[in-house]
Amino acid sequence: MFKYTCISGLTGCGKTYLLKKLQEHGEQVLDLEGLAKHKGSVLGQYQDENQPTQKYWESLLRHKLLFFNQELPVWVESESARIGRLFIPQNLFNEMCKSKRFCIQLPISERVKYILEDYNYFINDINSLKNLLNSLRKLHSNKTIDQWIELAEKGSWEDFVHVILRDHYDKMYTHSQKNNNLSNNEENVIMSDFTNNSVDLAIEYLIEKRQNW
Repeated sequence: MFKYTCISGLTGCGKTYLLKKLQEHGEQVLDLEGLAKHKGSVLGQYQDENQPTQKYWESLLRHKLLFFNQELPVWVESESARIGRLFIPQNLFNEMCKSKRFCIQLPISERVKYILEDYNYFINDINSLKNLLNSLRKLHSNKTIDQWIELAEKGSWEDFVHVILRDHYDKMYTHSQKNNNLSNNEENVIMSDFTNNSVDLAIEYLIEKRQNW
């Protein structure tokens, strides 16, 4: 039985990037979103890539875990039960929900910068972005969606990302965590920005905490 450790935090705080850096430092990382070819949100579909089938995705997860040491924790990103159209296997999801977790805290201004880099392909494909935003009309008023689309069409990208984080992603993530966070061991990791120095300090801290468990 593997022991998991979750990296949590609001959208745009660089959870996936931190997992990548942990892996580069020799830590065991199960990149659920990478294997699922999806970033876990309505705008999360990988550019020019389709998600695998549920069966193939689960085989990828099993194959990845075969090479891990069960005596050491496996780092994962805190997720909802579904990533795009794929469902996390129930046993794995149950273990993730109750695992130790570190919640990354990053100012929204820095999260906006990170999102603009991570989702920059939408800037060049307004029609795809508009289609995805229109799919949210069942969750938000037409007025709200129209305002988001107007910001995108005007190229006001920082304002667009700020409001969609504030009015959609943050609320959805907070609601999700209320259902999926069953841990009795959670710690905040505060980052002032997402510069290389701040990332290095966060990684050093996470690895140090893991080694002292």
